[in-house]
Amino acid sequence: MFKRKWSWSVLALVAAAAVATAQTHEQGLHNGGVGDAGGKIGPAVGDAGRAICFGDGTELACPARNNGLPGHGCENSLGRGGALLAARGFAKISEDSVILTVDALPRGTTVLYMQGGKSPYMPYVYGDGIMCLGGSVNRLAVKRPSDWSSTFPERGDPTLSHAGNLPRLGATVYYQAMYRDEHPFALRDHLNLSNAWSTTWVP
Repeated sequence: MFKRKWSWSVLALVAAAAVATAQTHEQGLHNGGVGDAGGKIGPAVGDAGRAICFGDGTELACPARNNGLPGHGCENSLGRGGALLAARGFAKISEDSVILTVDALPRGTTVLYMQGGKSPYMPYVYGDGIMCLGGSVNRLAVKRPSDWSSTFPERGDPTLSHAGNLPRLGATVYYQAMYRDEHPFALRDHLNLSNAWSTTWVP
């Protein structure tokens, strides 16, 4: 069966994120956390928040039967359990040191870091992954990973709170990474997503 080959670009990822935002389902989301009975990965000491919304099949099955490892996003062509997003640092607006890291990415991909400013809604299938952000989505940055890992912000980038235009009094926001992925089991547009992350910022 013939499959269309997609030529990806930064604009394609941004457009995909815009479409996903428009498709948001305004329903509740079951959050994971430390000690979750489903085996999800909880935050370590020093993490800026907690992991939520997974592509491991415990909340919603991945669309191509490509469930990832516990706590990850849906599996991708790298074959290491799906992309894993985490935030490390001090989530304080006046002393922001938070860095987002995505591991287990396919080689040669492009990553779009996204921020949702409202409580996440019911996750839904998008591309070959699970979309976890609801409401308006702020597109923070586009990065080309080194090997299979990517970080934001890097040297020369604005701080995460500045990039997300967070209020001085703080806020709870949600992060997720979308990335292109060319692989044999791709069903929809050759894009995938990491798990999501919830961070509560203080002044």
